[in-house]
Amino acid sequence: KRLLTRAMNIQNRKSIVSASDVAVFLAREYGLVASRVKRMPQGVIDFNYLATTGLKRYVFKIFNTRSAPQIDFELSVLERLARFSFRNARLVLTKSKKRASTIAARPCALLGFIPGRILLHPSTRDMAMIGRMLAEFHLRLRPLQQKTRKQTWEPKDIKYYIKAYRRSIIQKKYPDAKALIGFVQKELSNIVFPNKLPQGVTHQD
Repeated sequence: KRLLTRAMNIQNRKSIVSASDVAVFLAREYGLVASRVKRMPQGVIDFNYLATTGLKRYVFKIFNTRSAPQIDFELSVLERLARFSFRNARLVLTKSKKRASTIAARPCALLGFIPGRILLHPSTRDMAMIGRMLAEFHLRLRPLQQKTRKQTWEPKDIKYYIKAYRRSIIQKKYPDAKALIGFVQKELSNIVFPNKLPQGVTHQD
């Protein structure tokens, strides 16, 4: 998973868009004048930037692997949750009232920033609150039906990603992309799951 993600994104080495490019884009598409824009190191799949405008902060997200229908569904989820005052990131529409836009030939979206911290030792009270939030999350989204293909890291889906994105990844000149993809393909060819056993991959991030 990590090797394929590295080949598909390489976000820790080089971003496709500079912070100054993002600032110009935000002014043009959203009418926001950012006093500061900086790259956020968090995130595995997408590129994220923290933009500050006066007293407000936003997260500008550039999607790397999701399709347009997948992105539209994800953003519609945020909009639905916001209607119920759920504590999630608020989607910011463009000046033309669109959920998403395009920068450097890649889809992108702007979200409100939610401050927080990592709970290394959550209390019983914290866990109870998280449980209530998850329950509300599922109840509010029950009417929504996702018709787009869901992304997983099962072996069959990794093979699909390679087949779908191999050419574009190599053409975009990600460092060592061809060698990394070849290595993943070789490793996958050596994985044999007996038909009588459950098939899956352990998640050990």
